[in-house]
Amino acid sequence: MKDTTEYRRAVLQRARRALEQGAELPPELPETIRCSWTRSRLAAAPMDRIAVPYVAADPAGERLLRAARPVLDRFAQQLAGTHVSLVLADPDGRVVGRWAGDKSALRRLSRVSIDEGYVLAEELAGTNGVGTALEVLAPVTIVGAEHYAEPLHRLVCAGVPIRHPLTRRLEGVLDLACPTADANGLLMPATLDLAAQIEREMSMRAPERERVVFDAFVARSRMTSAALVALSEQYMVTNAAAADLLEPRDEACLWQQALESLSSGRPVTRPMQLSAGSMITARCTPIMTGARPVGALIEVTPAAGARAAGQLPRRRSRATQPPKRSRATARFEQELTDAAQSPARVILLDGEHGSGRLFAARRLHQLRGEGTVLVVRPAGAAQAQGGPSWLAELAQLLGDRAVTVAITDAGLLDERSQRGLAGLLATVENVPLVLMTGQLAVGDPECWTAGAISDVTVHVPALRQRREDIPELIQSILRDLGVTVRVGHRALMALTNYAWPGNVSQLKRVLARAAQACRGADIGLEHLGSDIYVGAHSRRTLTRLEALERDAIAEALRECGGNRIQAAAALGMSRSTLYRRLRAFGLESGRRIL
Repeated sequence: MKDTTEYRRAVLQRARRALEQGAELPPELPETIRCSWTRSRLAAAPMDRIAVPYVAADPAGERLLRAARPVLDRFAQQLAGTHVSLVLADPDGRVVGRWAGDKSALRRLSRVSIDEGYVLAEELAGTNGVGTALEVLAPVTIVGAEHYAEPLHRLVCAGVPIRHPLTRRLEGVLDLACPTADANGLLMPATLDLAAQIEREMSMRAPERERVVFDAFVARSRMTSAALVALSEQYMVTNAAAADLLEPRDEACLWQQALESLSSGRPVTRPMQLSAGSMITARCTPIMTGARPVGALIEVTPAAGARAAGQLPRRRSRATQPPKRSRATARFEQELTDAAQSPARVILLDGEHGSGRLFAARRLHQLRGEGTVLVVRPAGAAQAQGGPSWLAELAQLLGDRAVTVAITDAGLLDERSQRGLAGLLATVENVPLVLMTGQLAVGDPECWTAGAISDVTVHVPALRQRREDIPELIQSILRDLGVTVRVGHRALMALTNYAWPGNVSQLKRVLARAAQACRGADIGLEHLGSDIYVGAHSRRTLTRLEALERDAIAEALRECGGNRIQAAAALGMSRSTLYRRLRAFGLESGRRIL
């Protein structure tokens, strides 16, 4: 039978050999373990040892510990005579507390660095009950050799994420561990029950005003299907209808209405136009504790006559919403429009390789709307067929008024061909539209500069300059590939934070490989290359300044051969500052630098 212990052991042995050889993991390996091993391998986590950093205490971990201690102290009293232990970690995987009925169990944990202050994140310790539960944000059970690092093979771990019951913010993870010989089917149910008790304890410890606001929201939610928003000093809670309806700009308007209602102490009702264009009526009611307002409850209904009764205006779907563009893209679009409206006949599209210069040429040709056919002639062909022959063919095309010529990679032309092209453009009367792409080489300054050879220059921004566009660009590329797979959040963050030296062309290649590797499932970190995996260290998109700083640090480390002392000196920062930035950007030792 395939579910026997012998079969699972054989699958794990084959998978371990494949892991050691860098080969593809067998599909029989459980999906959670296979994906976690792939992530661990991409992060270069060690297989033969546990080498995790020690990090000082964090206030967030202390809050979790205060709520969990009464629950886990009571449970630990029942563990006398067993080898079961409990490990509590914060959202970064740093251990903040341990419990056991026998001190020997804690000593065994310490020998594999499962001790207070040590970080068990998956990218550092490999597959384990703490790090993997934080990665997948769901309960996981890791049995024996399913652990990535060999020192953990003697343990069975059941990890459960803990969320704040009011804000639903991730607070940490609880891991129940014991030797493999003592494992049974009660480990996960017990861990789930303990996590639920900790969450209830956190709810009781929440300030009274927050609990009053949340209770009012829950009570009203049971009475209506309308869009509801509850606001307190610390958080905003919405039901599904409100989440689907409201944009961030709409929420800002609701905050203003709530402040007005709280200051007056009475309900405020007013019409409001949503960002999507629909009209609604928002009724804001103060939530009181005695005579003191502690929050507000806002109920959103359709404005009179806006829609049929019982229906709510809906936020526009992603397909109909205009994409949120970066400043670089907005500037490029404006330059493209200005060039299309200008009388210029020779236009240079300047940009890095793979940035989409030919696509921009096609866009510009469409915007001109002159009814001509766009004919692309690569400058590299001048060397293959000879400069004079290439120029003669180009002269024939320029004489055809029904043709628009696009010369790609014009910087590849040698000096003789450069002069020939400049002379050709100068002698042809009423030259039709000519589009040139590339970062032009400088030959004879009198005939081959951007100002001399072209009437207008449009700069095509590199992909790293428009990171905000990457999510929308990913969806467009996947549609062009004819696949319907989704991209996981961590994978999307990695793709967005990557520097993309090969620009859009490289992004297309990466997505094509990932779409094939995921076999119809969501694209995850395990389907991306190890270079791109580094960007997954952040669970959010880096700001423009952070991205520039991260790229500068990566470049300095490359130039200094990985020597941190030399890199810090080259960057003009202290070693301690560099170490903090390395941790923040996921560029720690053992990871491949971009």
